[in-house]
Amino acid sequence: MKRLVTYSIAVSDPEREFTLTKQVVASIRSLRAHNRSIPIVLYLYCDMPQLVSDLESSTVTVIQKGLYKTQLAKVSPKCAEVLSRHPVLHKLLNFAEIDEFDPDQLLLLDCDTLFFDDVERLFANYKNADCYAREEHSCKRSARGYDPEYLDEGLLAKLARSEGVSPIPPFNTGLLLFNNKFWRKIDIQLRFISYVWRLSVWMALHRQEGPAQCHDGAIGVDFLRDHLREYVKPEDERAALMFPSGNRWIVDEVALWFTLGTIPNFRYEDFSKRDVLQGGEIIHKAPRDAHWIASHYYSINTSRLVDWLKRYLPPIEDVSNLVEQWNRCKDEIS
Repeated sequence: MKRLVTYSIAVSDPEREFTLTKQVVASIRSLRAHNRSIPIVLYLYCDMPQLVSDLESSTVTVIQKGLYKTQLAKVSPKCAEVLSRHPVLHKLLNFAEIDEFDPDQLLLLDCDTLFFDDVERLFANYKNADCYAREEHSCKRSARGYDPEYLDEGLLAKLARSEGVSPIPPFNTGLLLFNNKFWRKIDIQLRFISYVWRLSVWMALHRQEGPAQCHDGAIGVDFLRDHLREYVKPEDERAALMFPSGNRWIVDEVALWFTLGTIPNFRYEDFSKRDVLQGGEIIHKAPRDAHWIASHYYSINTSRLVDWLKRYLPPIEDVSNLVEQWNRCKDEIS
């Protein structure tokens, strides 16, 4: 069974480039500390020679994709100028190149992910459903409790019905495992970008009020609002799709849920919390008790993670593989 791990990066800000370089090097070195053979592919939408140099010893295939906006224009020319301002959509623009590797199982990773055991355990233990991930923050399945202001699942289900798609349980896209080559069943990129655009148009037409989770500027909605008549036609307004979350940053996730819902009989399941940690969950664990495989720790928790490492690294001589892992990557992530 062919298995593939991928990362994707697009960045134009030098400070952000420096941070992402540290994160992805730490992530890949932690993965390689437990598995030297699984293919890893990094899709680059920018020039990052230092990153490429730092990864030379980690056996990573680097594929240069060209400019982010150019790649978006190949999918939807009218949307590229606006959507290129959202920094994370590129992760779902790589399926044509991914398909050339013909993987039976595919793991898509954010840069802020670390491994504590062999990634093969994830592939071996999660083969039944088409997609595995952790539940979205503050959804009904979240251990933190349900917050309908963050994500209104009732509205989400209503919108799915209006679209004629199956409701997919809301999940976080930081660590995604796909089986069964689902990307061959639909034009995943075109469908995904279409949903991002429709949601973005609605957000541009409706300013958010309430929670301070609004990210209009960061994802291009402010730009779209300021140039509305240049990019938004009457038919775009009619097709605009209401956004069901107070956190506009997750527009890519919402668009992906709708996209996957268009695939007949698509099956989603959650990763076990014992195998995959997310957010600040790792901060409340002791490394000597490590049984998890990976942690998507969220970049916002980086400083807390470094403090956690400093607190626990000295006494954990009884788990040598974990010590070796962190000795390899702690400097890059701090």
